[in-house]
Amino acid sequence: MFSGVFFCALAALIGMWHITCGDNKGKSSGYMDSAGLYTLNTKSVEVKKVANLPGTDPVVRDYIMQHLGHLWEQNGANKEIDIALWRALDSQDETTPGTALIALSDGYSRDYNDRALVRVQQRALALAQNSDTPLAVRVTALSIAGEGGSAEVKTLAENLLQKPETPVILRKVAEAVAR
Repeated sequence: MFSGVFFCALAALIGMWHITCGDNKGKSSGYMDSAGLYTLNTKSVEVKKVANLPGTDPVVRDYIMQHLGHLWEQNGANKEIDIALWRALDSQDETTPGTALIALSDGYSRDYNDRALVRVQQRALALAQNSDTPLAVRVTALSIAGEGGSAEVKTLAENLLQKPETPVILRKVAEAVAR
């Protein structure tokens, strides 16, 4: 029922909990996958590697993005976390890009990195504009793009409000953004 990759991801996440909350906080760790034992230098590299495995379950990948956001919050900015979250924006999963947007937006806001925050909001706008983007991601993207308050995002919100086929949840976010 569950693949080996699922169990590897689960083992890595349990290991990450132990590193973050246990006695060996901040030390390197490893996890076992189908190719053998990998010992990695940092905890963010460890979960990033599992997130990028092709067979990783989308729910696990989404959880990893949440965890990377928490690691950023606890330990500060990290190049590996940043790269993994930006890469996740290209995922075809139903929720992973939205979760990555939240982590990036929160992280850059917390770090007062306005230039990077504007990049996140621009990328969120592009996702919100794309009708092929999964609904859950579009809702999150429109909300995050709306935080920037650009005229372009307000126009998108107003256009979404004019379309009767706009899903109710997206319409609610569009109402808030258009104000």
